[in-house]
Amino acid sequence: MADFDLTMYDKQAIRAMEGTLEEGILKTAIEVTAQAKDLCPVADYMGGNLKGSIQWVTDKGRSGGDTSSTALTEQPPKNGAIVGTPVEYAVYQEFGTRKMNAQPFLRPAMDVVSGEPLKQAMYKAFFDTVPRELKKA
Repeated sequence: MADFDLTMYDKQAIRAMEGTLEEGILKTAIEVTAQAKDLCPVADYMGGNLKGSIQWVTDKGRSGGDTSSTALTEQPPKNGAIVGTPVEYAVYQEFGTRKMNAQPFLRPAMDVVSGEPLKQAMYKAFFDTVPRELKKA
């Protein structure tokens, strides 16, 4: 059996794993944003501000999803992303008030994406990234 020098793959493997994680987080954030926009309540008259403001941002500074000019101010955790909206009344839509029933859109969006779709996104990210990085060796 031949001896293999695995150390030459160490940097490529680490870069591939980091790329896989980053790609999976990005795809998940985009998918949750899309689901949240689908589930978001829209007023019949002059509605759409909340839906248009839903956005994502990753810890690497990548962002998207919004059509508003206001960005999220919360910083994502390391190797993470945030999906949300800077619209002040979003919390009332999500959780309701004593005078208004909740019309959640963010939490159900995460429920839709978690599970199999999340596993598939990570699986695809892994097999899109790792072989490409190892070929660079």
